[in-house]
Amino acid sequence: MKKIFLLFFFLVSILSAQDFKLKLNLAGEWLFKTGDNLKWLEPEFDDSDWTKIKVPSTFESQGFEDYDGFVWYRLHFDVPQIF
Repeated sequence: MKKIFLLFFFLVSILSAQDFKLKLNLAGEWLFKTGDNLKWLEPEFDDSDWTKIKVPSTFESQGFEDYDGFVWYRLHFDVPQIF
């Protein structure tokens, strides 16, 4: 039992000393919608009719040059499991 505890303590010490930073590149195609609606906050909201735009870039350079107001961006992605 003592060996198991020491092994556990050793592994925890090594893992806690590691710098586990996960870097995600979020550049690419995002969903975009002009206006403001709190329903859009819900993860289950159906955003299938939203416009696709490239990020990083301005929405003005992608067909919304005359728009001045609220906008929403959405991106669906999976966070990779690191362990």
